[in-house]
Amino acid sequence: MVAVIRSLVPLFLSVLLSATAMAQCDFRSVYGGAYRESALDASVDGNDLWVATSFGVTLFDRSVSPPRAITSIAIPGTTSHVEAAGILVYAASGSSVYAIRKSGRALQIAGSINLALPINDLLYLPPYLYAATSTGVLQLDLLNPVAPVVATHLNTSAGPALRLANIGAMLYVADGDNTVDVYTLQIAPLPQKVGEFNALSQNLAVTAVGDRLYVSDGSRTNVFSGGGSSPAFVGIANGLPSLFAFGTSGGALFTAGSDRRLRVLDYLDPARPVTLVDTEVPFTAGTINRIESITGAGNSVYVAAGDAGLITYDVRDFKAPFPLRVNPVEGATSVFSLGNVVVSSAVAGGLRRYSQNEAGVLTLTAQWPQSGGTWVVQDGAGTRVLASSGPTLTLWDIGTTPPASIRTDSFASPIASAILLSGSAYAVLGDHSIWKVDLSSGAGAPVRVALSDASPSLIGRGGVALGMADLTAAGTTIIRYFASGDPASSSIAATLEGSATSGLAISSDGRAAVTTFRGLQIVDFRSGSPSSRVVPGTDTNLYSDIQITGSDVFLLTSNTLEIRDLNSGELKKEFLLPGSPGAFSYSVDGGQIVSIAAADGILSVKALGETTQPLLLDSPRAERYFRKIKSSGRQLLLTDGRSIDVMLVASDGLPGPRLHIVTSATPADVTAIDGIVYAISTSGRLTGYGSNGTVVADTQINEGSDLVASSLTNIGGALYAGVTRGCLSGGCEKKTIIFQVTGGGLVQTAELAGALVDAAVSGSRAFAIFDTPDEVRVLNIGDPFHPVVLGTRVSEGKPVSIDYSTTLDTIYALGDRLYGYSSVSLTKTAELLDPYTADLSGRLSYLDQTVRIFGNCAIVAGRSFQPSIFSIAGVGQWDAVSSPPVPAAVRSIVVIEGRIYLLTDYSIEIWSTAAIPGRRRPI
Repeated sequence: MVAVIRSLVPLFLSVLLSATAMAQCDFRSVYGGAYRESALDASVDGNDLWVATSFGVTLFDRSVSPPRAITSIAIPGTTSHVEAAGILVYAASGSSVYAIRKSGRALQIAGSINLALPINDLLYLPPYLYAATSTGVLQLDLLNPVAPVVATHLNTSAGPALRLANIGAMLYVADGDNTVDVYTLQIAPLPQKVGEFNALSQNLAVTAVGDRLYVSDGSRTNVFSGGGSSPAFVGIANGLPSLFAFGTSGGALFTAGSDRRLRVLDYLDPARPVTLVDTEVPFTAGTINRIESITGAGNSVYVAAGDAGLITYDVRDFKAPFPLRVNPVEGATSVFSLGNVVVSSAVAGGLRRYSQNEAGVLTLTAQWPQSGGTWVVQDGAGTRVLASSGPTLTLWDIGTTPPASIRTDSFASPIASAILLSGSAYAVLGDHSIWKVDLSSGAGAPVRVALSDASPSLIGRGGVALGMADLTAAGTTIIRYFASGDPASSSIAATLEGSATSGLAISSDGRAAVTTFRGLQIVDFRSGSPSSRVVPGTDTNLYSDIQITGSDVFLLTSNTLEIRDLNSGELKKEFLLPGSPGAFSYSVDGGQIVSIAAADGILSVKALGETTQPLLLDSPRAERYFRKIKSSGRQLLLTDGRSIDVMLVASDGLPGPRLHIVTSATPADVTAIDGIVYAISTSGRLTGYGSNGTVVADTQINEGSDLVASSLTNIGGALYAGVTRGCLSGGCEKKTIIFQVTGGGLVQTAELAGALVDAAVSGSRAFAIFDTPDEVRVLNIGDPFHPVVLGTRVSEGKPVSIDYSTTLDTIYALGDRLYGYSSVSLTKTAELLDPYTADLSGRLSYLDQTVRIFGNCAIVAGRSFQPSIFSIAGVGQWDAVSSPPVPAAVRSIVVIEGRIYLLTDYSIEIWSTAAIPGRRRPI
């Protein structure tokens, strides 16, 4: 009996120690501070605008413009979808659906259900919530709104369900195959599949707007109408995806694919949709640079644009007749408008004639000549159009079908610019000569106009007046004004700084306009003594075409059309243009429409119409994209690969004020010694920054022009820099260079073979992982500037993180698995964890793995979305214990005074075994 009791004592002690350790490792989430929000979905309920931010859900007040963020809540997992449902809002995060309740200005999780399946979409159709999952559609009963339960599982023809839409009592499901599945909800508790209809070869999304369904494969859109089990096919638009779509009350459809491009379309004729707006949401330094969803209400459209955030457009004055249309006609290189007739030179060659209605809709009525060729439409009047092809100038009568050639003249040099004026044509050639062609009946050959000192490159007309511009070798522009319209008569000249880039515009009252590097310059010839002025604020644009009509100046850039007041220069209107417009023509006849030649068609802009394009409301964001966190004493160091933020941890463990350091070079890694922050750039520049962010030390590692630095670590007060050199010359070498901080700066003291990957320090010893050679080493750092290698062994499983257990006197290296080694002999004493498996979502990489040990507890991050807490019961016995859920993938961790600081993709989370007074979770 005594023997039995004695045999049970070690077991009892082991269980007791294990239980004690587990109790000590009882961590809870005590703080969460988001530094980034990615708008992935949005849902409107009255003045409440709910946004899924990946980190959680943010509530916006949409009674103000742009909407104002009120509060937010972190939710475990990646929060990807949100659906407002009266008193609650439902959020899909990871594989769970959470019911969120608003109480005043606070949000709380009221309940949840784990579906154990990835969720692709949510659709609220009371009294049910429908979830599109990887195995079909789940109908969730909301009889108890805070505790949804699965009522029905609807199978799809392809297996998964990707997107959901409904019209009336019909539910439509895109499941990735060539059909859209249709279910009737006429008897809501008993949904039944009633059919499927063919669409595209791979249907990725289905969206309902009114009684129309838009089905997209990511590059094309099929349009169906009428609802029911077999909606009628009404058109297909190639190159116009609608993975996300929202229709406005003004009849416009906002659409997007899987990129940053936002298109607004007029689908009045589904077979020939017209682009009304084509733009891109801002690019960010984040990882989600694409549009994720579109919704709206009233006069606002909301675009969940990933890391660009929530983008709001005011559409109160955006309605038919729309201010801009991209007519789906052949691309054009030049264009001339005669009001209800537009003539263009086609990209494919030849000339085209279109009729134009009051809305700017173009209809092709003629194309000529049969030989095609490259043409430039130069000018026009009445039913006549002047066009050139190389050195040939032709006057066409466009009043006939097909248009007839009235006269053709050939010159010795290509035609640069030409106009029609008072029954004659004037042409400026590439050799800077000017020729007059008398267009009266029976007139003879062209006559060269004698010019004493002029060398014109451009010509323009206004009323009866004529102007020419010389672009000089000195970089100036000389404008000559001929009030009589006769270039053989005397002129008035003005010299402007800069070379004209946009052509020459002449007004009917004696003014001229050009654009140079200085911006828009206007010359007044009316007094006989010319004066010029530069319009402020116009020197930042590169203008490609210009025209004066009445008291307005029209200016074309690569993506805008500006209308400015000729007298004041004030910007009256600005239109955002899609594509790459190259030239335009404006006629006050035919509804005052500007016709713009572009590679994708001809744009029609209602210059003086009352409607406007969607107004982008300013929504400033100060997002950060931290990738690494380190600690030094009570300092937290965060870097995003471009700059460094330093936070001082207060006595209660919470991060304090933040110092933002703009580095002189891209930081590859950071560390700190005695309050000085050190950063090493990828090119090997090592810089120290003081408490106010000023540079206090700076040196360049001179190991060759192809040096690449990878790590920087504080070991015992010395800087250890891991670098690679010689790879361009065919002999890659990795080493660690050691620096001492002295009063005179940074001094190199020693170097070690192999690049330092990670290290842990205990007293006078350091335990480190090196790369090439791949080794685990024990270093004596009694003199950290001249370390002595005490032991080394070949590393196993390509480790990327290391730590040391003082309790067990054991080194643990994390890579393919977790390996334990004796700190004295470096013999392997443990092999823990399953082999590493790649994160299929791509959120985590192998290098994100981290192990940190504190007492009898340890944390391992980077192997899965959720980090793992372990209670250490022995060298080879790590027992997993429960850990708090995280709202995003964890990139890096540090431990300060027993508290765990986790850097996620979206926030800084703090775990502790004790509560922090005044816990807060800021937006």
